Amino acid sequence: MKYILGTRSVFLTVITIALMGSGCHKEAPSLDNQNLSNNNLAFLFLAENKIKINQAITVYDSTLIRDSIDFVSPPSAKYYKWEIIPNSGCDSVLSNKNKGITSFIFNCSGAYSLTAKIYDSLTQSLIGITDTLEINVTSDTLHPTQQIKEDDILNIRPDIVKRYSNTSLPPEKVWISLIISSTKRYDNYTPYITFDYASNISANDYSYVFKNIKLDSYPFAFGTYGTTDIVWGGIQLDGLSYIVPANLRITWLGITYIGTVTLLSENQFTFNWDNSGAVKIQ
Repeated sequence: MKYILGTRSVFLTVITIALMGSGCHKEAPSLDNQNLSNNNLAFLFLAENKIKINQAITVYDSTLIRDSIDFVSPPSAKYYKWEIIPNSGCDSVLSNKNKGITSFIFNCSGAYSLTAKIYDSLTQSLIGITDTLEINVTSDTLHPTQQIKEDDILNIRPDIVKRYSNTSLPPEKVWISLIISSTKRYDNYTPYITFDYASNISANDYSYVFKNIKLDSYPFAFGTYGTTDIVWGGIQLDGLSYIVPANLRITWLGITYIGTVTLLSENQFTFNWDNSGAVKIQ
């Protein structure tokens, strides 16, 4: 009898310990027995799932993030554990590592899948999962700059610009604006591709040295993969004096072209320029 009672005492003690343990550690939810939300992922700014090496993308939970304020300040009540498959070490997180909107960059070509598990930030309980996005990283590489093509021509369209504080009075300020554009097309598109140039301006002397074409949004590239566009830009010839010719020097593809520009009045100007070269005033 003592043996039986002793066994029962041991059995009751084991049950008590087990119950105490279950009260202290919450069992991790299982995907099989939980009614989890299934959120949908989407690409931000990306027209298709094809990108280049070293190109960044932004992925967000379109089920949760819908308003513009959510993109600026993602909700913090949910914690996202993002997963890239395969986990080959070719990706890195640029921002918002555990938010519902996250930016990734890939430095290897290949096919990848993006998905996430969603947890309650306070309880750490699994409350949802997302679907899967497929991303194809091609063998092409995204670069921050592109060389100006050797046969490209720089087009310049001048115009007069005026600033008024009172339209019944003469303009306070008058200057010449040069709208510039490439003839050839470059990867990506305006306004993200721009001319990279250095300027040196002094009294009646304006000098510009063009270096290359730069991608202002790097490492992001928006639009459809393979998009090309003409490059546009603007140069302001500010500080011109009436009737006084000003020197204009433009270095394009290593060659410096020199001419003059004269602001005759608030409505007229003249250019002395040789249009036989690769920099043409229209």
